[in-house]
Amino acid sequence: MALLEVKNLSISFSGIKILHDINFSVNEGEINCLCGENGAGKSTLVKVLSGIYSDYTGEIYFQDQKVSLLMPTDSVKKGIFAVQQHRDLAPSLNAVENMFLSNEIYVGKSKQRLDFKKMRALAQEYINKFNIDINLDVPVRDLKVSEQGIIAICKALVRDCKLLLIDEASAPLDDEERRALYASLQNLAKEGTAIVYITHHLDEIFKIGNTVTVLRDGRNAGKFLVSEIDKPKLIAAMTGDVKLYSRSLEQKKVLSDENVLEVKNLTVKGLNNISLSVKRGEILGIAGLEGSGKNLIALSCFGYNKIQDGEIILKNKKIHLKSPIDAIRNNIGLVPDNRKEAGLVFSKDISDNIIITYLNKYNQQLISTAETTKIARNYINKVRIKCVGPSQLVEYLSGGNQQKVLVSKWLQSNVDVLFMNEPTEGIDVAARADLYQIFRELAQEGKAIIITTSDIDELLELSDRIITMASGEIVNEYSIEQADKQVILADILISA
Repeated sequence: MALLEVKNLSISFSGIKILHDINFSVNEGEINCLCGENGAGKSTLVKVLSGIYSDYTGEIYFQDQKVSLLMPTDSVKKGIFAVQQHRDLAPSLNAVENMFLSNEIYVGKSKQRLDFKKMRALAQEYINKFNIDINLDVPVRDLKVSEQGIIAICKALVRDCKLLLIDEASAPLDDEERRALYASLQNLAKEGTAIVYITHHLDEIFKIGNTVTVLRDGRNAGKFLVSEIDKPKLIAAMTGDVKLYSRSLEQKKVLSDENVLEVKNLTVKGLNNISLSVKRGEILGIAGLEGSGKNLIALSCFGYNKIQDGEIILKNKKIHLKSPIDAIRNNIGLVPDNRKEAGLVFSKDISDNIIITYLNKYNQQLISTAETTKIARNYINKVRIKCVGPSQLVEYLSGGNQQKVLVSKWLQSNVDVLFMNEPTEGIDVAARADLYQIFRELAQEGKAIIITTSDIDELLELSDRIITMASGEIVNEYSIEQADKQVILADILISA
């Protein structure tokens, strides 16, 4: 008997249907691995089950009762908890405080004094299930990422969790930590907890899953017993049996022979002996899962990471980058994967954000308001930023328009090489199309563009050449004429 059963569930955003009549189920004590490509609908389904997205059609049954999950508290009351990829923890609180936040235990019935002793004992009891020692008394920000993940899971368990939804739990973990996580989840399942485990790593499915549910383009693509399927069949279910992408020969560009950037035998923490090059006017795509090291190339070439070995050569000259300022002054730019934390100053307006890197590059202290406004207006028109004007705070822009501001600051800085990590993640279709056009125009102007993303369709749409990565190393390299979605997926999934 299914603990959870979803029947014909659909949901749309802005008139665009994201999930199409999804059927899904999981039993008590079952680990059902949920997989599919980026954009397949996995996270959307989990957010419906978590009560975050409520405007759905279809039916959801939990413990044989039809339920309406209209807000997160509805899911929590039923015993459904989600552990997101970015942990929902208060960084300044310790493990015990996080685990019992909004679920505190009091001494007596008056609820005037917290029972710290009982909460600590229970916290230790649940953490012991994972066979790991965690310091319960320090802020969780001081703990390892793997330890924070365990605390996030325990936070659900202390609330009598019956169904645990886990999104990409193993991405930041090393091999030993992953093995410990797998064993712990299997033990929880044996105790009766139902687990839905979202992963891009196919090896994980065969290590911990009982069943695997595949979504493709917001639709069911099959549910299988793990014991009755292999990786090639799983990849075929994820992508379809036909070749999904074939770039028109009319799109082929004649590239320059001039290498703008060369990386030779680059070794940093998480990367091993990486060599690649990118030519003037070329868009180089780098495909890989989270944890493959694909984003580390950009961070290393932008002066963030200390290089242990290897060379970075810019326009036939070896350069030494001790900081991002060094990279900027060598005409290297970076659009990071987290614009809020590393790309934009959300408390400042569009003008300030566009001009800030230009000022750093030339060590310029002052510029007139009239000049910054003029520059901002130019980019608002050029890249089609939807806003009330140059003085609008960036935090009040949509995600797509924030990303356009981020790209604009590198246009203003006139860099020769632009790295872009996950440049269109979380952006709507219209903004994505605008950004694609901007990227192509940059390449036509002679800029060297390196895009790293888990969205293979995006790489096939934009790239002139694609490199695949896994475990900190380059797996293969393809010209766009050779590139095939299933081949690229096989590289990054089977090697993962």
